[in-house]
Amino acid sequence: QNRTASSRVAKHGARSVSSLCGSGDVVEAFGVELELGPKGIAQCIEDAGIGFMFAPTFHPAMKVVRPVRKALGVRTAFNMLGPLLNPAHAKYALIGVYSTDISKLMADAAALMGIEKTLVVHSMGLDELTPMGPASIYEASGGAVTSYEIDPLDLGIPRCDVKDLAGGDAALNAAILRDVFGGARNAVADALNLNAGVALAACKCASDVKEGIRMAQEAQRSGKAGETLRKWVEASGEAKRVHGLE
Repeated sequence: QNRTASSRVAKHGARSVSSLCGSGDVVEAFGVELELGPKGIAQCIEDAGIGFMFAPTFHPAMKVVRPVRKALGVRTAFNMLGPLLNPAHAKYALIGVYSTDISKLMADAAALMGIEKTLVVHSMGLDELTPMGPASIYEASGGAVTSYEIDPLDLGIPRCDVKDLAGGDAALNAAILRDVFGGARNAVADALNLNAGVALAACKCASDVKEGIRMAQEAQRSGKAGETLRKWVEASGEAKRVHGLE
């Protein structure tokens, strides 16, 4: 019997500082309440299977240094710290890095933090897995770090060009993702299913990456992902009303 994608996600992020659009900007454009405390996040994960921890809420120092980072306009150590400071203390993590120069450093740090399994990924100049070409993966598991490559072609994901993945501001990115969550089949959907499939395999919800991708594709193409987004928006609004920043 085929299994379905059902892993819970605790995402840690913020608004854009050194790029055009940050994860927090897109989440906000979806209509999700961004500024929730631990109780509200827990409620979202319970009700919708996903929660977003807004970094300045959980790490006040981030709020203090944000204007300086914005003024500098370049990546700093905070770009590396953010993914390692997830307040949920999840057992499994998928972290994208902007350069393979820091992949091992990030994986070594994750290994020291005692996370059960962390995958640090980079593909074709981007801080995520993409259909554009092979990806570098550093895996931290059981206190040890290994590295390897995967090629999306070997997993049934066709090649694309960077222009096929191009986004823009928060409103545009949210609109693109709404289409994908509603079942659209394009390069962005392929990228989403590739990343989700690898994550599902990493957290043992899938037996391997190919099964993880199949599970992700079923959820995405059927519109189940869009239904999860609707549940998340509703759950976050209720969590804000009941819990505020608690």
